[in-house]
Amino acid sequence: MLLGILGVLIKREVITLTLSVSRTNMRAAAKLARPEWASRTEKLRERLNLTQTEFAGLLGVSAMAISRWERGINEPPAEAYIQLGKLAGTPDCWFFWERAGLSKSDVKRALDIS
Repeated sequence: MLLGILGVLIKREVITLTLSVSRTNMRAAAKLARPEWASRTEKLRERLNLTQTEFAGLLGVSAMAISRWERGINEPPAEAYIQLGKLAGTPDCWFFWERAGLSKSDVKRALDIS
């Protein structure tokens, strides 16, 4: 009887350990598989030395939105990409502006009209 209980406890521990490792691997894989826009958003925030809350304040969104963008769960809307481009400065601005649907030629044309 004692051996049976011990066997069940060991099996349970192995299953728990396996689940724990699987979740860790899934998180690591998810971080590696993040979209480029998520990585670039996080790098920009870090380059500006801002917390997610401070960054959110500059963009007029919630800190949760920033967290979701950086994890690649939700993509920023076009308005946010334009703001991100302004914060990024040249040449990084083009990555964000192109995500918003703006091309260099569109911007040049708009500047020539002004």
